[in-house]
Amino acid sequence: MLTSVLLRLGPATGTVATLSEVKTALRVSEDATEDDARLIEILRSQTRRYEDFTRRIMLPTPFEAQFACWSGLSLPAAPVRAVSEVAYLDADHAEQVLAAENWYLAQADDTDREVLLVEDITAPVLSSRPWPVRVRFTAGYNDPASTESGETEELDPDVADKIHILLLAQRLYDADAQMPEEEMRRMMGHRRVLR
Repeated sequence: MLTSVLLRLGPATGTVATLSEVKTALRVSEDATEDDARLIEILRSQTRRYEDFTRRIMLPTPFEAQFACWSGLSLPAAPVRAVSEVAYLDADHAEQVLAAENWYLAQADDTDREVLLVEDITAPVLSSRPWPVRVRFTAGYNDPASTESGETEELDPDVADKIHILLLAQRLYDADAQMPEEEMRRMMGHRRVLR
């Protein structure tokens, strides 16, 4: 049963590996520049495929999760960096923003984060339209190329993630075919964040 809908509100900035790292992994000469744009596009597409497979977001990305009701607001992406807004469609189908003091972000387990309403408020009445509760948040590990302050060490990406993404990119570049999902399960199944 579908419990939420996840929408990307924009692309991630940056890439999980430098062009030089991609060229090394794919055995492409550093001097060859004619395929640079294609290599970056392959890296981005395979990063997205890896994210879809593992449910782990590799770079900071804005999202909106939509829910049918107020219970079970478990955010379907990891790691969650911050929640910016909790909104809902009211009984008249108008979007309302729930005041920040009426909700909080809680850790459900090692990877899951959920939004909970504070105990002393009554949950607002929702629209009859599908997915009336909307949580806007940012998920993803730190951008490896970023030197911005405020980046937290616990959100640094794992080296294994980059290696797996480069393996996906290598398969696509060398064989002009995506790695089959069965092989991804065998090789990368332990990286998945399951629910």
